[in-house]
Amino acid sequence: PTDENVMYIGTDMGVFKTTNGGATWYKFQWGLPSVPVTNLVYVPGTSGAPDTLRIGTYGRGFWQRVLSGDDPFFFLLTYIPYRGMDILEDHGIAVGDEGRVAHTSDGGKTWAEGSSSTSSTLNSSRILDSLRRIAVGMSGSIARSTDGGSSWANVPSPVLSSFFDVFFTDPLNGSAVGDLGTIIHSTDGGQTWQTVMTGTNATLHSVFFTDPLNGWISGTDNSGQIPMVLLLHTTDGGSNWVPSLSVGPGGGCDVMFPDPNIGYLTLEGGGMMKTTDAGQSWNQLQTGTQLSLHDVFFTNPDNGWACGDGGVFIHTTDGGQQWMTEESGSDSNLYRIAMSNDHLFTAGAEGIFSKST
Repeated sequence: PTDENVMYIGTDMGVFKTTNGGATWYKFQWGLPSVPVTNLVYVPGTSGAPDTLRIGTYGRGFWQRVLSGDDPFFFLLTYIPYRGMDILEDHGIAVGDEGRVAHTSDGGKTWAEGSSSTSSTLNSSRILDSLRRIAVGMSGSIARSTDGGSSWANVPSPVLSSFFDVFFTDPLNGSAVGDLGTIIHSTDGGQTWQTVMTGTNATLHSVFFTDPLNGWISGTDNSGQIPMVLLLHTTDGGSNWVPSLSVGPGGGCDVMFPDPNIGYLTLEGGGMMKTTDAGQSWNQLQTGTQLSLHDVFFTNPDNGWACGDGGVFIHTTDGGQQWMTEESGSDSNLYRIAMSNDHLFTAGAEGIFSKST
């Protein structure tokens, strides 16, 4: 390439690319099988034609990619597993293993990495306003930032249970959920938390509120011989929760409502359900995958994405009636989807990456 900071390398695991002179590398696959690359040739374009990258592989023949325009995916932070992410306008926060955090204030164009106030894995994060952030994770970990994510302080937890998700309806009121049926609630922006009695020992994976009073929790009830999908509902802001849906064997992964009436519930094994009557009834959707979907994200009731195990990434434009598989740029687990302007961001086992919509 004419840019001395851009390089490609063939490895035993495929092709990798750098755009910063080799400081960091990311997979440059997208349709290429993960096989040893024995030869790699960069062919400059002529008469205005784009450049081409050609490779020879061990046992899978010859391949080429036309290098026109931007890469379909931009790996922003690599090789550090990030499990939670939230983006509000230009502000974003991501959290992951060993208490790692990353934050952005320019819509995700650049991210600053650092450590939180805990060494425990953080699973979920929320932006409360332009400065305040909350993150929750394993072994009762709660971390709070008041400067946009640059520095963090531990918050006392009323339990030692692990937390898997946190959601705030406004800068003051929020709930976090986790294993052993744990639900905690805050009314002061995450400075203090109180335990909410649930009457279940289920693993609670996800929490979402459609307004300050109505909320939903998805999880897995392991009290019997066969794990069962669990969906809880509150109508009083989270003070009381009641079972709302009996789906059958399996586990509930994520619940999300793009509007008060239309909601989506993802299940282990690639299942998904949809409601159009504010949760009174739910119908099964066909996603085309049997890989567990850890997160579902909709920009409106019709247009949405879901991601999960093995880098699966699916997209719908008709409210989930049909799902199309899209390249994710990764074959490792993806845990969270967020959006800023016209770019999607995904947090996963290989880091954070972005793609244009």
